[in-house]
Formats: sequence, structure tokens, C-alpha cells
Amino acid sequence: MTPLYRRTRTIAPPVVVVVIAAVLMGVVLGGAKLSLVDTAARIALLIAVAHAWNLLAGFAGLISLGTSAFVGAGAYTVAMAVANLGWPWWAALLLVVPAMLVVGYLLSIPLLRLRADYFAIGSFAALLALHAIASNLGVFGRSMGVPMPTAALPDPRTTAALAIAVAAVTVLAVVYLSVSRFGLRLQAIRDNEAAAKTLGVAVKSSYLIVFVLSSVLTGLAGGVLALQDGSATPANSFAMSWTIGALLMATVGGVGTVTGPVMGVFVVYWLLQKQLEDFAALSLIIQGALLIVLVRAAPTGIWPPVKRLGKTILLRTRDRRLASAGKKA
Repeated sequence: MTPLYRRTRTIAPPVVVVVIAAVLMGVVLGGAKLSLVDTAARIALLIAVAHAWNLLAGFAGLISLGTSAFVGAGAYTVAMAVANLGWPWWAALLLVVPAMLVVGYLLSIPLLRLRADYFAIGSFAALLALHAIASNLGVFGRSMGVPMPTAALPDPRTTAALAIAVAAVTVLAVVYLSVSRFGLRLQAIRDNEAAAKTLGVAVKSSYLIVFVLSSVLTGLAGGVLALQDGSATPANSFAMSWTIGALLMATVGGVGTVTGPVMGVFVVYWLLQKQLEDFAALSLIIQGALLIVLVRAAPTGIWPPVKRLGKTILLRTRDRRLASAGKKA
């Protein structure tokens, strides 16, 4: 690779993320209809959650089934700070960061002792435990959850802008892991943990950092979700659909890539769920069939083969131009 190509490969992804986020911000904060604003907010939240899951699975090889636990923890943090403590929504959202640092660290103690299928089962058990706590303790409102006063909530456009900001930060975190030395260490651990240890990679601390980072980013998405819904409830905040959605969308697009989960969100949510919302059963059938086809035909997801095809076309185009220029000469 030439130095120019290396610099372009490093600089281009964050620039693209910032530009796309700025364009979405312009659409949301402009004169778009509220229905479109809500859709943009939901897409941004799904991108954030899918990429936060991608941090674990794509770079550390940790397949988590507990994404909804952190979405719910972030949502309840915001709802309880606003409804019970009287905090402004922006302060409650900032509170999510230290709260999820604590929750992520505490859950990492038992979960990071597990590997492979056992980690997945353990993360799912953590989700069930937090769901049960929120559903049965009065301080969390039991099944009714924690509603927030309408006057204390931001307007829908501000909420959508927050969702886009969280999604942008999450994608930038993935971009960082894809080009940084820490990301390379994580990938070495993912590929062969024993070999990484022999090379001096700090396996435990690397797992801890990426696990807590994923927890914080997922919790922030949950906090914005609570502001969008106006409440935090076990049925919505701890819904298994967040875990399934993150796994499905990242897998469809391409685990371990920057563009893949974003593409997966648009394919699964926008094309299959949003456009077929009046045909829920058909949507689920198509999603299942798509996943089966991808596992067989493109196990790395949609984006990697699309990227390879694009490179092949560019190389052939370049070769034809060089050949034609040689003939003219």
C-alpha cells in the first residue's frame, strides 16, 4: 500500500461518518415531518446498538445475547433521574455514562470468565436477571415502568439529533478499533487467544475495555430511547428485540466491518420491517430466509462481497484505461 492510500484509508471513514451525521442532522432539524424524524431517530438508535454489539462480536469475538440488558439499564437511568430526582433530561443522559461504567464493570466480573457459547448464555442470563428486577421491584415501577413528565422531555427533533449523535460516536469507536493498535490486539485475541497471550497481549484488560465501552454506548442508546418513548418499561426497554435486532443487522451487513451493520440496519429495518409493517408475518419470514441464505452464500455478510466486487470493477476499469493509453502511445 502506498503512504497516500494508507492515509486515505485512515482518514476517510471518520470524515464520511461526520458528513453523513451532519446531513442527517440537517434533515432532522430542518422542516422534515415528525414521522420521518421519528424514523430517523429509530434508525440511528439501531445503528448505535448494532455497532455496539459489533464492538464485542466483530473485534473481540464475544457473541453477546445481553444487548437488551444495557439498553434497559440506560433507559431506566434516564427515566429515574428525570422522574424521581427531577433532573433535566440532558443531565440524566450524561449520568448514563458513569452508571453504565459501573454496570458494565460489575457484569464483566462474572461474564468475562466465560468464553464462546458460555459467554452468550451468561449474557442472556444477565438480561433475564435485570428484566426480572425491573419487573418486580416497586422502585422501578414493576410492569408499569417509570413514566417521565412530558414537560421534562426534549422535543422530537432534539431527541432525533441525540440519537444521531450517539450513532455517530458509536460508529467512530468502531472506526478507531479498525485502524488502531488496540483494535489489532483485540482481533489477535479473537483469532487465537492463546497465541495473543504468548505475544504479550493483555487479554483480560482488553476484554474489559471493549466490554465496558460497548456497555456505555448501548446504555446511551437506551437513554435516548427513554426520551423518545417518554418512559422506561420492562416490555420496551428490556425487549429481546434489541438483542435480536443487533445480532441480525450486524450479521446481515457484515460483522467486524464499519459499513456492514449500517447496511444491515437499512436492509432489515427500512426495507423488511418498515416497508412491510402491515405484513408482519411476511416480514419475519423474509428476514429468516435472508439470514439462512446469507449463512450459506455469504457468511461474512452483504458488505464484504459488495466491497470486493467494487474493487474488482475499479481494477478492471484501471487496467482498461492503462491498456488503451498504451495503445495510443
